[in-house]
Amino acid sequence: AALLMAFQTVLNIFANCCVDVSSCCLIVTEGSFLDIQFSVLVPKASIDTITSTLKDCDGLVAIESDDDRVEFTADKYVVTTRCVDGHFPNYRLILPKCDNSPIIVNRNALLSAVLRCKPFSDESTNTMRLTLDGSNIRVRTEDLAFATSADDVVPYDVNGDAYVGDIGMDIEFMATALKTFTSDYVSLYVKDDRSAVVVKPNSEKESATLVMLMPKLLNL
Repeated sequence: AALLMAFQTVLNIFANCCVDVSSCCLIVTEGSFLDIQFSVLVPKASIDTITSTLKDCDGLVAIESDDDRVEFTADKYVVTTRCVDGHFPNYRLILPKCDNSPIIVNRNALLSAVLRCKPFSDESTNTMRLTLDGSNIRVRTEDLAFATSADDVVPYDVNGDAYVGDIGMDIEFMATALKTFTSDYVSLYVKDDRSAVVVKPNSEKESATLVMLMPKLLNL
């Protein structure tokens, strides 16, 4: 199989797609290009090589695949990588089914609050507390060892019933999730304090991308 697409699109997909099983963080971009579809698994090291080698290409890239290799051709470069045997995990099976309305929040405002509170978080856990009260998100971090803490509040909109309460999140992963997108607003789908939080951009251009973050236990 083979297809052509703008290489900057390829870079964006590679940059925004990862699965970190140990940290329970998932970032995935889906999409079909033209009328040709195929699915292959390749080593992450190969993706890093491809993106660094072809990062200055602005034209089209040809992607060809057979049973055991994938070839990327752009300008004067040809990069070939082996395929990995196996199947990509079906992440849809672990996406939470959330009947609550999404929380719509300004991405930059929430990211700024997270980054302001991050220096005061416990480095051993990277845990932050998000308190949702129906109209505001309160971001709180604390480090008991150094007796430091930080608080920030960001307003949000919601149309319908949404989760109200506390939920623990990894502050590093939340920052990564918010940096992944470029849209002005994002939607947070929060079922409860024990289920994964799904973050989606409110942008048609990025509508195929989502981030799933697992919650963390909070100290009472």
